[in-house]
Amino acid sequence: MRQGRIHFHKTDNPYPLEMIQQGIEALEALHRFPALTSWQVCKLLFLARPNSQGAPRGEVAAKRAVNHYCLRRLKDRGLVKVKAIPRLDNPMAKWEMNYLTKSGHDLLVSYRQNLNLATSPYLPVSLSYQTINNHSMTIIDAAVSALAYASQSGLGVDVYLDHLTIRSMSKTHALDWPMEPDALLVFSYGPIRRAFFVEADMGTESVDSTRANSWRTKMEKYKHYSSALRQTDPLLHHLPQPDVMVITPSDRRLANLMETTRMVGGRSSYWFTTQELIQPPYSFFGSVWQRIGLDGYYSPTERFAS
Repeated sequence: MRQGRIHFHKTDNPYPLEMIQQGIEALEALHRFPALTSWQVCKLLFLARPNSQGAPRGEVAAKRAVNHYCLRRLKDRGLVKVKAIPRLDNPMAKWEMNYLTKSGHDLLVSYRQNLNLATSPYLPVSLSYQTINNHSMTIIDAAVSALAYASQSGLGVDVYLDHLTIRSMSKTHALDWPMEPDALLVFSYGPIRRAFFVEADMGTESVDSTRANSWRTKMEKYKHYSSALRQTDPLLHHLPQPDVMVITPSDRRLANLMETTRMVGGRSSYWFTTQELIQPPYSFFGSVWQRIGLDGYYSPTERFAS
């Protein structure tokens, strides 16, 4: 399925930035993420948001708005470009990834400087199946779902680190974690701050074995971090015990991961859901999570109750 439209023809009179709906917000999003599909930008900035009449947009209207009034106009100004990435799991499909150009980054820097806000340097994106694949897209979908809820509910986004950033920081010893999460999210609500590790399980790792890449081994590393290392972690030591948010392909896989996690000592701070339940009409912050030792479904919003 196509996720937007690639433009090859230069527009003589592109829209000024003030006439591009969510223009700066889209540039901010494409600075935070390496690249996004139009549907991911839609979920982040348009879906369920009010239109010009104040009514919340449904899916059809939101998709039209993001493509016609936001991304197309940003592309016409040369602030955003798009690259198609073939899906190796489905040769007939591809992801059309929107990414920030140098011109887009320069405009964003100028905008943020006027507000006395810092912006990290421009890094040319490397878009290939090594960086854009089913695993990385599941991570992005989880973060988009969480950040979309945060922006509409008053949660502050203090930290977002994706798997590539975490891996890079680990190599330079900026992080000293025994495990390598797929993402870290830290949110705040007034004085309350909570951290969430995200694990995007694709169903390819062995579950209950002693292999270095098995789920059991990964959970043992989390247990070691929680019991022996968290208290001296310079990034998270001042926060409550982080929750581990596990996203799986299926209910059967979910049950197996939950049981193995329980066997190595995991308790209610380990949350499990399926990929389907972080997509609209559901949400990362919805009551879609099962927890070890508890019945029913739970929402991470309870972590911010005073």
